[in-house]
Amino acid sequence: LEVADISADTAVAWRLARAYHDLADLRPAAEREGLLRAGLDVARVALEQAEPASVDWAFSHKWVAIVLGALGEFVATKEKVANSFAIKESLELASRKLTDDSSVQLALGEWCFKVATISWIEKNAAKMLFGQAPTSSLDEALGFYERSWEIRPSKKAAYKLGLIHSKQGEPERARQWFEAALGIAPAGDADAELDRLVRGEL
Repeated sequence: LEVADISADTAVAWRLARAYHDLADLRPAAEREGLLRAGLDVARVALEQAEPASVDWAFSHKWVAIVLGALGEFVATKEKVANSFAIKESLELASRKLTDDSSVQLALGEWCFKVATISWIEKNAAKMLFGQAPTSSLDEALGFYERSWEIRPSKKAAYKLGLIHSKQGEPERARQWFEAALGIAPAGDADAELDRLVRGEL
């Protein structure tokens, strides 16, 4: 499908963006960037066409943010830092409408976790390029992961909760979350990889 083919139906457009993202997760690294960029184009079209503050507008913001975040592994530091501000804004806008969407809360947790653990190089590059670096903390990430888990328990939320408690020097709480992650049956290759990471922490 071309972007023009779906621009008139935002409900189809943001779902197509999600499909591109999910397909990219299953493909080799050499194919991922192209799929993610196609998904971002579609999500942006959906956002432009959606009625402001509608559910489709919120879902479009959600997938713009998620796909833009996934593209981080393929872009230079300057672009990654610039994208981080846009990602946070889109996720916050989406969360106001999609209050019970566990994946939006998970994505906000991911944003906070990445920013809280940003490298010295990226932090200083952000200050030089934009006058400031995005800021967050592990405690802020923890709150979003906990909210995501409350809405819908997931392997990734449990794994990240375990990681944060481990970083905060709470090994028992970390172990509880890692075991909770392993207690959820894997639903695909991504979950199988999470199980491998969890076992490496135990």
